[in-house]
Amino acid sequence: MTGTTAGGLPLFQQTVRDDWIDYNGHLSEAYYVLVFGFATDALMDAAGLDAAYRGRTGCSLYTVEAHVRYLHEVARGSELTVRTTVLGVDDRKLHLLHEMFAGAPSGSAVATEELFALHVDQAAGGAAPLPDVSREYFAGLLAPAPPWAATGSARCGRAGRTTGTAGAPPRPRPCPCHVPPPTGPPHRSGAILEGARIFTTHRGEGTMTDTKGHHIEVRQGTEHVRVTVGGRLLADSRHPLLLQETGYPVRYYLPPEDVRTDLLTPSETHTFCPFKGTASYWSLPDGPEDIAWAYPQPRTAVAEIKDHFCFYEVDAD
Repeated sequence: MTGTTAGGLPLFQQTVRDDWIDYNGHLSEAYYVLVFGFATDALMDAAGLDAAYRGRTGCSLYTVEAHVRYLHEVARGSELTVRTTVLGVDDRKLHLLHEMFAGAPSGSAVATEELFALHVDQAAGGAAPLPDVSREYFAGLLAPAPPWAATGSARCGRAGRTTGTAGAPPRPRPCPCHVPPPTGPPHRSGAILEGARIFTTHRGEGTMTDTKGHHIEVRQGTEHVRVTVGGRLLADSRHPLLLQETGYPVRYYLPPEDVRTDLLTPSETHTFCPFKGTASYWSLPDGPEDIAWAYPQPRTAVAEIKDHFCFYEVDAD
């Protein structure tokens, strides 16, 4: 069932089913994501991206990144309400925030999901412009991001590729799976990540790590990778390291000698990944900001990427 808040934000409602309960007697973690997926479907329907549209055009929204926070347990039979906010939208991209509540959408959320979606032409196999009416609908739901948001999803917006929000300056997109560096004892999910064993094996010239179902593989690539921003060549490398991480596209980490570091300025931004370590960021003096990151002291399991630069968008062949 769907509805709206007094302010017009979409609401999706769902009763927790008995077969969604885990051995601890609470909603199993996978079903939080399922309910968030239902909320995304309801939003698509409201924006005109419904089944009829998908059948007629062959286009749909694809979720390419997501960040979920599990905040409270949910009991059997609970009436869940998901409130959806749009944090950013442009021609092809959508940045959403779902907040899940047990009961009315007030007080503390039991879970949140921040996600980044692309409008994809399935026949062409690539991103395609959103219909004007859908983009205008999403733009009408734009709202400022809460302080804890923008920690796991990619950004929207064409100017500098930043996330557009109403009443707030653009926010740069952090690296996938990154959060601000911890300043105190980790919360429960952080403790699990920090305490998980990381298994490292060597396969050919690559390194593979696995922890609690999260997989990272680093290998030497032979692709020719170029990075150009505003007509300026920032990097040109034939010796990239390819990092493949569960849930994310391949990232190219480039040796510092192949990067025009003289054109980049260190940023004050630092983010923390439990699998790779703390990342430092670089910007162009005249913008955009935080276009590249590197790990000065990466975790041992991915030591190869030390001081290598990674950019959000590259040309590789």
